[in-house]
Amino acid sequence: MPWARLAGAAGLLVCAAALAAVADAALIEPRRLTITSVELPEGPLARALGPGRIVHLSDLHLHGYGPREDRLVAAVRSESPAIVVMTGDYADTSEGVRALERLVGGIRAPLGVFAVPGNNDYFRGRQDRIFAALETAGATVLRNRAAVVEGPGGRLAIAGTDDPFFGRDDVAATLRSIPEGIPAILLAHSPAVVEARSEAMLFNAGDASGPWGAGWFWLDGSHLRAPLPSISFAASGRHTLRLQRREDGAAVGEIRLIPASATELEGFPAPGHGAPPHAAGEVDVDPCAPSTSTRGSFRIVRDESGCRVTDGPDRGRLAAFASVAPEDFADVAFDAPGGVDYRVWIRIYSPGSTGRSDSAYLQFGDAIDATGLPRFRTGETVAGANQPPVELILAGHTHGGQVRLPWIGSLERNIGGGPFVMGRYDIGGTMLYISRGLGTSYLPVRFDCPPEIVVLSPPGRRGNGEIPS
Repeated sequence: MPWARLAGAAGLLVCAAALAAVADAALIEPRRLTITSVELPEGPLARALGPGRIVHLSDLHLHGYGPREDRLVAAVRSESPAIVVMTGDYADTSEGVRALERLVGGIRAPLGVFAVPGNNDYFRGRQDRIFAALETAGATVLRNRAAVVEGPGGRLAIAGTDDPFFGRDDVAATLRSIPEGIPAILLAHSPAVVEARSEAMLFNAGDASGPWGAGWFWLDGSHLRAPLPSISFAASGRHTLRLQRREDGAAVGEIRLIPASATELEGFPAPGHGAPPHAAGEVDVDPCAPSTSTRGSFRIVRDESGCRVTDGPDRGRLAAFASVAPEDFADVAFDAPGGVDYRVWIRIYSPGSTGRSDSAYLQFGDAIDATGLPRFRTGETVAGANQPPVELILAGHTHGGQVRLPWIGSLERNIGGGPFVMGRYDIGGTMLYISRGLGTSYLPVRFDCPPEIVVLSPPGRRGNGEIPS
């Protein structure tokens, strides 16, 4: 019948189109290189740069060195940049680290090459090798500090934060390092650097230096980065602990506030499967206490394995930082004396070693640090966040969503969701540009989101816009 033949032909066309899209996403688009020319606004930064250009590279995710990397180096050099900036996630393998040194060594920029770390650089513990490769190749690695260069029209600062995604950034310290009165560019791996957030204790069961795997782990945070400082309370009495999401699916079963002096005893366990011993003066916080209140996706779950607070099921959703006013959280009331320095330990469940961070944030309603200042407090805005007094912010991390479908947008909500996804944004007079990046993560595919070299030029002087073959 004609209708049957028509339906069959339509089906074949749909299948052919789907196969062509898959081939493009897996074989063609990830290997493309595109140049995006962006014009800087009139202002002190453009005047200091004079005729010079800035080339922005992000999210290389190198696995090795080949013809594509040669083309990338040639493309950068063809733009004759005054400055090259790189915003994290450089190498996914040991061979990628070696490729990074070769690639950066082939780039030339008279005012310098500057780099900031990304979350992936810490992911498997390669950060020291990556930083060494960058510096050996001639790049300056900026971690919560600024460097000053002399442009054709005057001095300008290149300021860079450590990775915002894992909370290593210190925006306030970075901004303080910029000399007063000179224009500045702020580099950060993730655009989360500009969003208002609270300071929180991050407990991560899936970090490179930690236990790594699925199941229950006792953590004190020290495996993630520098050991978490102790906290205390200004007064004795009733206090509140807030549990926020880092990744949904992670559950918390027990929380102990152990006097800091006890954790320094010989034989005290490192983070892992073993529970810390009970110590004199510790405070046990029961996340399943009757006083616990949950909001949004948080739930108290009781079953044959015990009781726990969870933000599940595990859908792989991440929160890059603790929110000032979260939609989802659990509040737990407890009693504790004031004036005692505590280290916080939690028993956290990791659904699985999937390459994501099975982790959670903790805050306290009225905690203070050793100097008596508020620390890890609910709703406290991180100093410097959301108020960058700079003309230009450059970031990456999102990959632009990496796979974007018509009418749907990004399929990867973790890297593509949120208010800042890709391209140019205006934030109170500051220009933010988020690069789609050059590599891929999780799956080596891109669709409707080609790799991007960003060339930022003073007004009236645009990039060449061509990739040498």
